[in-house]
Amino acid sequence: MAVFESTQVAERVFGTLFEILLKDEQFTSQLRASNLTIRLTQSDPECIVHVSADALTVGADAPEEATVKIKMSSDTAHQLWLGKLMMPTAIATGKVRIRG
Repeated sequence: MAVFESTQVAERVFGTLFEILLKDEQFTSQLRASNLTIRLTQSDPECIVHVSADALTVGADAPEEATVKIKMSSDTAHQLWLGKLMMPTAIATGKVRIRG
């Protein structure tokens, strides 16, 4: 069974996570300094998050364009944030795909 029961739940959880991160000046200053934008596209359930130093967009209105695009399942994202799965392993096993 999936960790997130619906798109709305996944969007709320990951949206809140990035809202917290965007309050961290070190995080936003690094995004700004590198002119980095991130688009996370998750499946099962679908969840799209677009992050820049100045904005967070969650859902269908998220811009397509981003410096880095990351695709994975919502369960994989959950495992990564909990530290139960390491990013190098996720990339090597194809659970995470990164472009940019």
